[in-house]
Amino acid sequence: MARVPKPSGELSGAKLEVLSILHGLEFAGFSDEAKQKAIERLSARIGEVSAEKLTPENLQKLGLYAFAIEIIKRNEFGRAKEIEGF
Repeated sequence: MARVPKPSGELSGAKLEVLSILHGLEFAGFSDEAKQKAIERLSARIGEVSAEKLTPENLQKLGLYAFAIEIIKRNEFGRAKEIEGF
């Protein structure tokens, strides 16, 4: 059986950040205003990471942030479990 590598500290931090945002939306009642703020925050993180050196870890973070934005836009919040298992 292939061993799945553990995410690095930075990637774990990005995962925790995304999950916190998604869970925060639940506490905010999934309001349109809360969703918009979450999308803005995640988009800002994409901009910040995009300005850094391109590394495999940064590509993973970008994908994680983009995936979270799509979850929010599509109201598919149950898919957060996919991130939890990552």
